[in-house]
Amino acid sequence: MSCPNEATLAIWLDGELDSEDRRTLEMHLVQCQGCRERVLALRDESDLLADVLLDRDPPATPHPVPAAPARGFAIGLIPAVALVSLFLAAIGWVLESLPGAIDWMNPFQLKGATEMLFKLTFLIRDEAPELLQLGLAVAATAGLSAVLTFAVNALVRRVARPGALCLAALAFATIPSPSEAHFGLHEHDDFDLAAAETHDGTLIVSGGRVNIDGIVDGDLVVFAERLSIRGEVRGNVLSLSETAELGGKITGSAHVGGDRVEVTGRVEGNLYGGAEHLEIAREGEVAGDAFIWTGDGIVEGAVGRDLYLTGRQVELRGRIERNVYAFRNRLTLRDGTRIGGDVNARLRAGEEVDVAAGAEVRGEIHTEELPAPRKMLMERYQSPAFYIFLVVQFVAAFLFGMILHTLAPRLFDNRLTTAGEFFRAMGVGLLGISATPIALLLVALTLVGIPVALFGFACYFAAIYASTTLVGALVGAALVRSDGSGAQQFGLALLAGLAVVIVLAHLPFLGWPVHLVVWFVGAGLLIERIRSAWRLRRAASTI
Repeated sequence: MSCPNEATLAIWLDGELDSEDRRTLEMHLVQCQGCRERVLALRDESDLLADVLLDRDPPATPHPVPAAPARGFAIGLIPAVALVSLFLAAIGWVLESLPGAIDWMNPFQLKGATEMLFKLTFLIRDEAPELLQLGLAVAATAGLSAVLTFAVNALVRRVARPGALCLAALAFATIPSPSEAHFGLHEHDDFDLAAAETHDGTLIVSGGRVNIDGIVDGDLVVFAERLSIRGEVRGNVLSLSETAELGGKITGSAHVGGDRVEVTGRVEGNLYGGAEHLEIAREGEVAGDAFIWTGDGIVEGAVGRDLYLTGRQVELRGRIERNVYAFRNRLTLRDGTRIGGDVNARLRAGEEVDVAAGAEVRGEIHTEELPAPRKMLMERYQSPAFYIFLVVQFVAAFLFGMILHTLAPRLFDNRLTTAGEFFRAMGVGLLGISATPIALLLVALTLVGIPVALFGFACYFAAIYASTTLVGALVGAALVRSDGSGAQQFGLALLAGLAVVIVLAHLPFLGWPVHLVVWFVGAGLLIERIRSAWRLRRAASTI
């Protein structure tokens, strides 16, 4: 319900409101801080009027001053940052001390980790009971419907005008039906699109071996043990497969991740690849830019623009039309390499670019030694780009917060008045941030799971981004004390709070621990608000 006027609140204070309206109003007061403050003001005014009429002295004890909304945050921030910093330091020490035999445990090394991840994932998918898959599919569909319903309701309530409703109706009327969108959802042990077949529209496949010999007239999304493209994809390719062979022709860009990726065909857009072993074969060609993150990589084919490399060891034997940018370990230019521009390499101490006699570089070779991590951390504070980024981040977070407050102001009715509330919110947020990706990966294993999981990951990252805004608004409410709750007062508080949070999150050495604490606390606050709204909705439906 919308906020009632003062006359209705006065009638409720006098106990003269009928039972149904009283229950509705009391449920509204539970979630609306502004109305609660108006009720307190009306009660004080009524008590003062009674004192004057009855010629009696006012009570000597005033109303207790409410605790600061961010008092618990201020108390718990320092110990929480200390604990997170200690944890990160311990993890860093363990990773640096790992012997080579268990190198796969190091997240900065790909060796063995991708294979272990895919084997475990496919084991869960193949061995999970069909009933579990059906339950996950139903839960994912219901969750998606609930999120969409909540979003539409919030939007309609905030901008409920005849013109807006007409635009919304027109938008829903113009959304293509499933038959018009031509989406294909397939889940098989193996999936084959024969050479004589054409699939119109986006194709989404979760299977064992996926062979595309025909034509996909749209985008291709694959989650499989092995992907082989020998036909044509007239769109983009998004693949998470243990082994991927990109042959044939891809008219868009290719986004591939796995244990082994090989490009043997033509990618007319850009290539974004991450794998333990990634190879652009001699017959392979990327017409745009190639962004490669790999353990061991080989580029024998052609790259039409720039090549960006991050890897343990990469060999070039092909043709790069423009520049090469290499980062981290070893870069080797073999005989037959042709680079049309410069080679810019930032390598570790003691490493350099190994150039064979038969390699040709038309530009210059620039080699720079990577500084120590601590020196790299401090260098960014000397760059103007860092401060420009801070300003952009601040403005974007402020605009996002104002839009979110307009659509769902109840999300900002948060209070952390004690250290216990702070650590509870932090624990809930830690659990939510950690468990949600695992749940979404399990959802992706079901028939309808891939598009739902992609939508879920989008909501997941949006929630993490919103967590900073929620904490900033909470801190700002404690810094900027005001009597009003309008957009202007909220904007001033949000400005002050975001300034404090963003500065703390970019301090030297303490920035990452503060970032993590803010994300965990903000996510916990968001989860608590959603749970509170759900309980109130259920309570309202039972009345």
